[in-house]
Order: sequence, then C-alpha cells, then structure tokens
Amino acid sequence: MRTPHVQFRPRSATAGLLVSLLLCATAVAFPADGQAALPPDHSHPPATALPTVSAQPGQTALPAQPAPSGSCTLTMRKALTSTLQASGITSFGGVVSSSIELWQSGASRPLAPASVTKLLTASAALHTLNPNRRQETGVYLAIDGSLVVRGTGDVTLSRRATGPTFYRNAARLSDLARQVSDKVKLLPIKPKRLIVDTSYYTGPTMAHGWDRWDIGGGSIAPIVPAMLDGARIYDTGWYNPRTATPSLQLGATLAQYLNVKGLTVEVADSTPLALLPLGKVYSAPLTDRVHDMLLYSDNVLAESIGREVAKALAKPASFHGAASAVLTAIGTNGIPTTGAILHDTSGLSTYNRLTARTVAETLRPHTLVDKTQVTDIIEANLPVAGQSGTLRYRFGGQNAAARGHIRAKTGSLNNVSTLAGIVYSLRTSTPYYFAFLVNGTAYWPATSLVDNLAAALYRTGC
Repeated sequence: MRTPHVQFRPRSATAGLLVSLLLCATAVAFPADGQAALPPDHSHPPATALPTVSAQPGQTALPAQPAPSGSCTLTMRKALTSTLQASGITSFGGVVSSSIELWQSGASRPLAPASVTKLLTASAALHTLNPNRRQETGVYLAIDGSLVVRGTGDVTLSRRATGPTFYRNAARLSDLARQVSDKVKLLPIKPKRLIVDTSYYTGPTMAHGWDRWDIGGGSIAPIVPAMLDGARIYDTGWYNPRTATPSLQLGATLAQYLNVKGLTVEVADSTPLALLPLGKVYSAPLTDRVHDMLLYSDNVLAESIGREVAKALAKPASFHGAASAVLTAIGTNGIPTTGAILHDTSGLSTYNRLTARTVAETLRPHTLVDKTQVTDIIEANLPVAGQSGTLRYRFGGQNAAARGHIRAKTGSLNNVSTLAGIVYSLRTSTPYYFAFLVNGTAYWPATSLVDNLAAALYRTGC
C-alpha cells in the first residue's frame, strides 16, 4: 500500500472543477450501493422502523410493589449508616430505593458524578431513539472530483479486515473501502483528494473540564463524527492511547486501503456540493453500543450517543446540545434533574454535577415501558461485581460474597469515586437501586466506601 500524504486545513465549498467527471461518473453502471458486500452484522437498518422506545402520556404504571418490612429496613439502614460513619468521609451523597426511597445521606447534594453520568446517557438514548438505530459512515464523490468521507456519529468503525472487531458488531473500514474502490476504478479521472468532513458535529472537540493528557492516557479523544476504534492508536485494549487527530487517522487508513496514486488526505469543516454516494457502512445497533459504553465505560462512545439524542431532539450535535438533550430526555420521563449540571455526556468533565437521587432514579423503573425496554436493557449491560467490565476486579476480601450479585456502573476521577446500580438482596432477591457518590477523597478509601456500602446492602437487604 502507498502511504498517503496527510494534511489538515479548513476547507470552503469549491466550484465544480470537474463537472464533466461527475456527469461521466453518474453514467457509469455502478453496483447498487455495494450493499451485497456487507456482512449481516453491518447491513442496512430495516426498511420498516421498529417501535421507538419512549414514554408516552398515560402509559401504564408499574403494579404496586410492597416495600420491605420495617424491621428489615431498619437493619439495612443501620448497616449503611455505620459503614458511612466508620469511613470518616463527609463529602458524600447516597440513596437506596426499591418501590420507595429507603435510605439516604446527602442525596440532594450536587457532586461530581464521574462516569455514572453514562447511566443518564443510556436512559436518554433508550427512551428517545430506536434501539436498533445504526449510524452511517459513507464516502461520496464531490463535484470537484474529490472523495468525501462523511460520518453521522459511528466512532466504532473497525480497522480490522477480518476476525473479531474491537467494538461489538462494528462495521469494517475494509468493507467501505471495497465498495468505494470498485467504483473509483471505473472513473475516467482518478481522485486526488480524500476529504474527511467533520461538519455533522458542531462546537469544540474537547469539553470544558477535560484534560488533553487523557488522550494519550486512553480515556478520550477529540470528538468528531467518524472514527476508527474510538480513535485508539492500537486496537488491542480499552485503555490504549488515543490519537489527537482521529479524522486524519480515519482518512489516512482509508487512503491506504484505496491505494490510489497521489491521493492526499484533508479534514474539512464544511460540506462539498453535489455528492454522489460511492459506499456506506452502518454501525452496530444502539443496544450494542450502549453495552460497550456501560460495560467498559467508553467515553468516546458516550459522547457520540449523547449527540444522537441531541439530533433527535433538534438540538445542536455539540457538547452543550448533547448535555442539554440528555437532561431534557430523562426529565421528560420522570427522573428528577434538580441541581444537575452537565458539560459532557460521558462524565469526564470535572465540572459536571449530579445528585445521587438523580443517578439512582435512572435505574428505577417508573412505568411498564421502563421496566421492559429501558431499565432492563441498562441492567443487562452493567458490569457485574467480580465478573465483568470495570467491576471485574472489585469486591474482594470481606465483600467477596457480593460477587455476582451486584450490577453497577463505576466512576472515577481525581478525588472522585462513584458507584450506582442494582443489588438483589441475599434473602429475598428484592431489587434495590442505589447511587453512592464520594468527592474530595483519594481513590482507595473512596472506592472502598462505595463498595462496602453496596456489599452491606446485599447482606442486609430484605
């Protein structure tokens, strides 16, 4: 493969220099969008849309569930309170509920939530969007003869031509390249430029409260509407370093696949005119992407899903628009948002603030629609204590009995540790929905506290 020449420069729409080329291209007998080449996992969305998962006025409420008995609840409350007091930690917000709220300490205090923010993003997306929704990445021929890559938010596109993809059921760049290459071969004049169009998203690519060090640390990348493997430089681990130039990474890799002599790669923030589709691939369904976001706490994926919610609610596909859309969506579905401040939808911003009550209520079903189509999906994709995702190596020692019985989303920033999820009690398998947020405390004592609280809830719940 030839190594393409790569450059970055903002680009304005140009007049048609090769109108005759485009006219000629439209006369070429192209295969029908190259779709026959797509494997089943990357096929088009169904022609008939599935029902959107959303709460509607007058939807059926959950049947009344009996609250745990008074004596049992008292035992559980004492265990939680004594565990909190023994830690000596005071910058804390926590709440436990079943059909009603059973225990709280500082539950209305806005605190930095870290990655439990992703629970809000998942809830908003599943209430607002079709669970089978897929995001498109396409390549087009512009009127000036350039190739234009345009994405609508699939950050999971895989560079692997064969074998398992990094993200679950991700589309493959090689499939897209094959479709485009077959058509480029038929053009009388070969393209000289490949432009990656970033205009689908607006605003800054890094959020308020983010640190650029976290790009190399593997936590984040500049947010653009099309990426390879979440902008990881190597697709071999969830926390591998990411690139600071994900659009160029995508363009350069595609150019290598296409192997067109003299093809240069650029990044544009505007949309070229008169585009002819040359190939398209589609992401995994929303439910698969929510799975990866929650299980592995993927920040880039959370930001792209947040922008899908923003687009659906006619808000800008930006950090501000996505954060506003997520809070609007969960508020519409009965989740309290008092005190909520979001600067992103992943939880990486140090300026985010949520209450424990807001976080816990995203997990508790409020209606039958919630129970069957939203909270159940979230619960099924949460890490399991001692078994999977970001909880795989948690809950050892005195808390080992709780392994396999707690499903929860983790969160951690400097001096922030949070945990929110679902515990089924040891004695009766009653579900408890909890959120524990600790700020201003070093990682190990803070994480020990939230784990100890969840384990105490498992042991003493009714």
